Amino acid sequence: MKRRNNVVGGGMDGGVNTTEKSAGAPTGVGTESAKAQERLFDAWLNMQRSVDSLGPALAALKPATSAQLARSAQAAENAWRRMEDEFGLLTSTQVAVLLGSRSAGRSFASEQHRAGHLLRIRRRNAYLYPGFQFDRRAGKVLDVIAVLVRLARASHWSEEDLALWFVSPTSYFEDEGRPVDHLDHPHALTEAAEAKFTVEW
Repeated sequence: MKRRNNVVGGGMDGGVNTTEKSAGAPTGVGTESAKAQERLFDAWLNMQRSVDSLGPALAALKPATSAQLARSAQAAENAWRRMEDEFGLLTSTQVAVLLGSRSAGRSFASEQHRAGHLLRIRRRNAYLYPGFQFDRRAGKVLDVIAVLVRLARASHWSEEDLALWFVSPTSYFEDEGRPVDHLDHPHALTEAAEAKFTVEW
């Protein structure tokens, strides 16, 4: 059964519609399923950090891709697609319209991002803004987003890592759901983020 989310959601049109959760991202999954998905996310995160650290040296070695890394990379790609389908990935112009800015260009969203008020990811050679961070009815960014962006930056997490963490099931919550499903509980969400971000890799 689908459950309507009245706080966040929407598509690429930047409208004010709420959206229903997709069947591809259930909440309340079993413990083993949540932990398995956590392991895939962690493997992908480790892979990304290794590539970032080693850069050209790693590429020159052309190491064989392990089955686990291939699975984690595919899981990450699937998560991006679900995120776009379920919440939308907004352009700078769409963000400006949604938040009621008089500036229709890219500068407003970019300034808000630089100030740490918006989560922005790079996808298909474009900078986009995940739709789950907005309260569309109020025309504002959820307050907890700035807190989590600040925590991620302090922990040297990329914003892509943070965005994928939002849509990855975690055993931290009793229902073993996704952090994005707990946006209406900012204190619990912040505690979950602190617990995850401070893990030594």
